[in-house]
Amino acid sequence: AFHNGDNLPELVKLRLVHLYGAIITGNKTNALILISQSSVEVLMLVLQSWCVSQGPRNLRILQLTLNCLISMIHILHSSNPGQRRVEIRHILDSYFKVLNSDRPLYSAERLAGPHWEEGLLTLRINMLRMYWEVFKERIGYSHLFEVLKSRSQPTRPLLEKLLSMALEGVYNPDYIGCIENEQPLLILVQWIPELAPRDLQILVSERLNQVCDSSLRNRMTCVQAGMVGHILAALDGGMELDAKCAENLIRLLQVLGRLSIKPTELRGLLKLLRTEGSGAHPYATPVIRALSAMARRDGPDRALQYFDLTPSMSGIMVPTMQKWPGTGFAFHAWVCLNDDFREEPTTGRKRKQLYR
Repeated sequence: AFHNGDNLPELVKLRLVHLYGAIITGNKTNALILISQSSVEVLMLVLQSWCVSQGPRNLRILQLTLNCLISMIHILHSSNPGQRRVEIRHILDSYFKVLNSDRPLYSAERLAGPHWEEGLLTLRINMLRMYWEVFKERIGYSHLFEVLKSRSQPTRPLLEKLLSMALEGVYNPDYIGCIENEQPLLILVQWIPELAPRDLQILVSERLNQVCDSSLRNRMTCVQAGMVGHILAALDGGMELDAKCAENLIRLLQVLGRLSIKPTELRGLLKLLRTEGSGAHPYATPVIRALSAMARRDGPDRALQYFDLTPSMSGIMVPTMQKWPGTGFAFHAWVCLNDDFREEPTTGRKRKQLYR
């Protein structure tokens, strides 16, 4: 029906995708029979035909097709290799081929609303952790940024999808988890000067402050990812930035700079204040205040190098010693308890234990 369905009504396509999804989610045995190379090709054809359609398009078809792909991956992942008629890698490879072959579709006139790229991020957010590396290898965040920029202007839901991608879960302003993937945050920082609506600039800069400054671990993750350099590049945009947005970025720079700032980044910050005339740069006062705050030592002393034991399966492994010094071996370390870490309200209470 889909191979010869150029004139297939949208409602019929929607019901067929619904039918396919109902079968694979209703019974695992039936799902393993139906999930095959040919059915994967059909779903990819649905995605491709949805993008090239010249008439009105039903966004629900795209969402259901992506949900089917996600369900297929989860079903195959929980089954034995001998039961599978198609491998998970084949599904991901097929999806990436569709994405890479459709670059002309990302022109501004083709993207009048939040369509394909938001679906792409939806699939990316719901991927299993073990396949995130495949995503980065086959698509890469530079290509993803290029695709997202190709539309005229981003929407607020699209920007929040990137925040969700960074947290590897649905973004919730009332609960900020740990940053699992810093690359989407770097994309947002790079994108800020190009956001024409000033309210979007302010929104993104506020969200970045909220996410990056929510815990010590998140601050360290952003520092190690080189976010300070990206913030300096965004501030160099000059008059393209809203005043409130620039203030938020300088505040984020202050928060990250208190942990660590490279000499090249410090020189870049001072170079940012240079002006051709005799007047002071608009950023001079807030930057001086930020530098003063970076130099102050408020709160307890903290080490900049440490073992992060936040993940549930994390630990410290001591290599096998051929000859023990004396009668034993002692390992001394300070323990830093993250007092601003908050568990999700839906999970039970947990207790970290130390083993010798």
